[in-house]
Amino acid sequence: MKRSAMSLPLFGLVAVAVIGSRVIFGQIAREPMQVEPAVRLTAEVPTVAKRRVSTIRVRVDIPPGQFIAAETAGTVNGAWVQIAGGDFSMTDSPTFPAPLTVRLPGSTRSVLAYRGSITVAVPVVATADAGRRFVGVTFGFQICDAVRCLDSAIAAARVPAIVAEPSEPAPALAFKLNHSSVAIVLDEAVSSMETAAKLAQKPLAQFAATVGALPGDDSTARSAIGSHWTIASSSRQFDAIVEDIGFMDECGGSPKVLVARVTDPSFVSERFKYFIASRAGVSSIANQPDRSVSVRFRLDDMQRRRLERTINDQMRITYPGLFVDARSKAGDAPTAESDYNKQVRAGKGRLVYHVEAFKAAPDRVTRLFIRAHWVVGQHAQTGILLWIRFEGGRFVVEHTDASISAASLYGDSELGPDIAAWPTSGALLNVIPSHDGWSYVIMGSQRYESFGVSLSKYTPDGPQDVGVGYGCGA
Repeated sequence: MKRSAMSLPLFGLVAVAVIGSRVIFGQIAREPMQVEPAVRLTAEVPTVAKRRVSTIRVRVDIPPGQFIAAETAGTVNGAWVQIAGGDFSMTDSPTFPAPLTVRLPGSTRSVLAYRGSITVAVPVVATADAGRRFVGVTFGFQICDAVRCLDSAIAAARVPAIVAEPSEPAPALAFKLNHSSVAIVLDEAVSSMETAAKLAQKPLAQFAATVGALPGDDSTARSAIGSHWTIASSSRQFDAIVEDIGFMDECGGSPKVLVARVTDPSFVSERFKYFIASRAGVSSIANQPDRSVSVRFRLDDMQRRRLERTINDQMRITYPGLFVDARSKAGDAPTAESDYNKQVRAGKGRLVYHVEAFKAAPDRVTRLFIRAHWVVGQHAQTGILLWIRFEGGRFVVEHTDASISAASLYGDSELGPDIAAWPTSGALLNVIPSHDGWSYVIMGSQRYESFGVSLSKYTPDGPQDVGVGYGCGA
């Protein structure tokens, strides 16, 4: 609806007050006249470890008697959060809390919405050097009451943050090269002067490139040959001895790898193909047989319906920010939304999903990894990855990743209705317990002519990237 003649835009001037590491920002009027109450925002920024993901918490206080639309539906636009500026970038989608269902003013239609106070978890990674920096936070919203909805508004602020070096080193990634050997990926690339000296090996692991061997006089090889490493899987550890050094062909920077032979003959039957590796004697990986992450998981009909409602709601409240993000990154003006996405947003898509259960936290509560897509006709473009805490009677979303939908926003991707069964759209490769009770999570993904693997550590905000991984292809 249009606002009255006495109303002012909520995105007028921005007032910012700094209190410690908290920044409170809101809108002030251009002239001393009666204005509509505005939302109040508080951003809390922890110390951010360089190259690792941290979570900024943006709290939104909504005036009494008003609500903010959580989804884009009909004439209202859903809320979204973006990170601006060159020192930080957003790694995944913000995770919004569970919404309410509210009736739109003057209508029989209901929408997902927020009342009172909510906190949005925004994952960021520092692209700047260590020191005092600023991270820009932008919040888009449309506020309504029982009578009307105002026009969409935007609030923004620059929030102080400290970037620091990581407090502890992350373990290395490793993948199964053959039945008795692994390739340990180093944080070091092949120089332009180095060439392959032996025939390449095609690994058993799906998301790994061909491994070529380097000349025997390589400096890294001289120091690494014969060294012992601990190779950790979900419930077992293995000793491995480095016998050669190589590099991953067709991968960004051509990362070097240590080729290590696993001494335990039972490794031949190890079903996982991705592991974490650390120098023997300095491992922070748990070595407790009772720390298995495996879970026997089954839902009854009522639990299944609640889970599907949670998945659908999370897609509907994540979609507005994804659309804004794709448009702003491209630098383009808004374009017509595809018919597929209109139907999905209208609730006409058929949900297909894949679920895996495990225990990744000290509380030993079951976590669910969910890969979901919405099918319209024979197409499944919009998708989401969710990490959910399953408390028996309810499902709590801890982390959201909708990056698998980025290419589908304008109908650029034509994927079949069985897409949720494809591990290439987001594969959980292994979950490995650590000494502190939080587990490492290895993820693989494939996009058109490229693929990659990343290592994360599970936290109260779901898995957060520790800056270890690789990408291969175009």
